[in-house]
Amino acid sequence: MEKDIQYYTDLLRKYTNDECSPEEIAILMNFLRSNGSNRLLLYEIHSRYHENEQKEKNRITPQQSDRIKNLLLDALVAETKIRPVFWKQRWFHAAAAVLLICVCLYWFYPQAGSVEQQTANIEGSVAPGTEKASIKLSDGTTINLNTGSNGVLYNKNGVLISRIADGTVKYELSAGIQNAEALHSTLTTPVGGECRVALPDGSKLWMNARSSVGFQVVFAKSERSVTAQGEVYFEVAKDAKRPFKVFSGGQSIEVLGTHFVVNTNADNTQVKTTLIEGSIRLSNGKVTKVLKPGQESQLTANKDEIVVETKQNPEAAAAWKDGYFEFDNTDFKTVEEQVSKWYDVEFVYDRLPGNMFYGKVERKIALSKVLQMLEIVGGNIHFKTEGRKVYVIE
Repeated sequence: MEKDIQYYTDLLRKYTNDECSPEEIAILMNFLRSNGSNRLLLYEIHSRYHENEQKEKNRITPQQSDRIKNLLLDALVAETKIRPVFWKQRWFHAAAAVLLICVCLYWFYPQAGSVEQQTANIEGSVAPGTEKASIKLSDGTTINLNTGSNGVLYNKNGVLISRIADGTVKYELSAGIQNAEALHSTLTTPVGGECRVALPDGSKLWMNARSSVGFQVVFAKSERSVTAQGEVYFEVAKDAKRPFKVFSGGQSIEVLGTHFVVNTNADNTQVKTTLIEGSIRLSNGKVTKVLKPGQESQLTANKDEIVVETKQNPEAAAAWKDGYFEFDNTDFKTVEEQVSKWYDVEFVYDRLPGNMFYGKVERKIALSKVLQMLEIVGGNIHFKTEGRKVYVIE
């Protein structure tokens, strides 16, 4: 019988405390060589960090950290012996995963020292973004949202907009709705902002920093249309009679009910669409493509072609909505865009670095810790911050 995730998290915890039997160590080693283990390990590291955050006596020791590091290195050696085919490629990716987890151990686990000392290490660092956005309605109403904006935001002619307990901006329509068919809403997140939205049809949106969505508050009877810029994750409610359409970056996306991410770059010259679940049909007016789960399309301005590729880790494109940066053989330009729009900083360099990055790190920590991780997983690259400028040193 296949063991569940909790079994392996418990096994890792036992190993960290030197409580595993030889048979359990063998089981854990086999798991480490299987697909999906790295994500579980990162989750375990992350969860233990929060679990022990206020418990000084339970903080992980350097010895415990070394045990996990050695376990991962042993798994790497075993992997290269068992599967010599494509050895260099497998070693490279396995080494990157091991390095990533070791880095997370170093930075996420509070090490020895007082809380005051740890705080001092990041004093003056740039803070992460927060939940904030603005709503502009076609009747002239403007609503600015921040973490303290809860309760009813707008209530007129049968349209109710409120911010509920979990921070979601919720749109609702009453039975007595009047003259709202023409009411248009535009939500915008600034640099360093994010927002969750529940539409009147039950669809849900997650907006990353520097993004916007626009829609008629009362959808048409034949279709549901939304325009999007920036980075938006959609969970579309099923409605066979009314297809859901997203217009973004020179393309249209048509769905009935599915989960996907649309990401247009800063100058709106490129749009990527990553399908997590279901199916969607894309068109730029000349070419039409149908995506399957795990596929990502790329449309570039002034090019007729829509390029489609299968991603080994499509969920990485949506990691930001769950509070993470996740890089999987990611180029520097993409890393720069993700970090700069969340922390409201500008990267400065003489030439574009060619480094590729692997890693998964929280978005709710100070910029200094994110940059320290990137220095290690990115190879020969270093960062120096001055105010909101990040200087890249190779």
